[in-house]
Amino acid sequence: MNHANIKSFVSATLTKCSAGSQYVTLGSSNRYCNQNARAWAGYFSTYFASINKNPYGGNAITGSSSQRLGESTIASSGNRIAIRTNIGTESGANAYLPASGYVYITKE
Repeated sequence: MNHANIKSFVSATLTKCSAGSQYVTLGSSNRYCNQNARAWAGYFSTYFASINKNPYGGNAITGSSSQRLGESTIASSGNRIAIRTNIGTESGANAYLPASGYVYITKE
C-alpha cells in the first residue's frame, strides 16, 4: 500500500507545482517548486520516512537501490523522481513494484 500512496502523492504534488504553485507543504515544511528533481527526491524521502511504517520492521524509506523487505526507494534520475518498493511475498522473499526498474514521475 505504501508504494501506491507514494506514487500518487508524488504525482499530485508535482502537478501542483506544474500548475503554477510557488511552493507546496510537505508535513510542516514549505518546499519551493523551483527546486530540481534531486532536491525533491530528498524532500519526499524525508516526508515519507516520517509518516510511513515498514510492516516488516526497519526503515520504510531508503536511498539505496537495493531495498530490504518493506522498503521504498525514492531517488532522482535527471528531471524525474524514481520510485521502487520491495513489497515481499507471503514466504518473505523479495518482490518488487515495479517488477523491474523504477516508476518515474517527471518534475517539470
